[in-house]
Amino acid sequence: MFVEQRLDQFLQALGARGSITVDQAAELAGVSQDTVRRDFNRLAERGLALRTHGGIMTRDNYVHDSTIRERRIQHAAQKAAIARAAAALVVDNETIALDGGTTTFGVIAHLSPAASLTLITYSLDAAIEVARRPNMSAIVLGGVVREPTLSVVGPDAMAMVRTFHANTFLLGANAVSLEFGLMTPNRMEAELKTALIAISDRVVLLVDSSKINKRALVTFGSLDSVTTLVTDAGADPQFCEQLRQKGTQVIIARQEQGAAQ
Repeated sequence: MFVEQRLDQFLQALGARGSITVDQAAELAGVSQDTVRRDFNRLAERGLALRTHGGIMTRDNYVHDSTIRERRIQHAAQKAAIARAAAALVVDNETIALDGGTTTFGVIAHLSPAASLTLITYSLDAAIEVARRPNMSAIVLGGVVREPTLSVVGPDAMAMVRTFHANTFLLGANAVSLEFGLMTPNRMEAELKTALIAISDRVVLLVDSSKINKRALVTFGSLDSVTTLVTDAGADPQFCEQLRQKGTQVIIARQEQGAAQ
């Protein structure tokens, strides 16, 4: 088992229990206590856990991996507003790289039915939804399907993405911060996100305010790569202002009246 896989395993256990001891982690991962202690130190150094005597405990600002079913009901009204605002940025005849995730998936419903678009995605849900629209075509990256998010990842997907060019990347992230950049809990999805940023002329980041100033396991890019941030009215004003000062466009998406909170 790779180091990053062990770290993610420990963080999953930490999220479920709130704390985990060296003995528990050693048994869970099938490694020595010395290896666990080094891993615990790595987590503490990254700010993902608090080191305690004989173990680690959770930090409130850490974002764990979650299933697509769980994400659909989290901050639904904010995500819908962000998706609608992001869809307005799409230009006819563009090639769009569409990230996996519930907020980016929501963009599809708000795209003009008359728009002629090509969408590159590693999300099975998004590919199926785009395929139902007569003026749009979907290119699905090939590879291994991750059941929690229904995303296609791995070396085949990485090789394929490098052969494309996109005008705009509609990007999601599980956590963002000025200090640590763009983050996600899964290493393979992180690699794809980095590759999609590299092939895109414009990067539009879609994140609701709950993800700002949070941490996740893997950093996949810098906020300097983001052209436009689309978020909701609950976003940290200082965070948004510092992005504006860097030259990033910041769009605050407004919820429709009567939308559920």
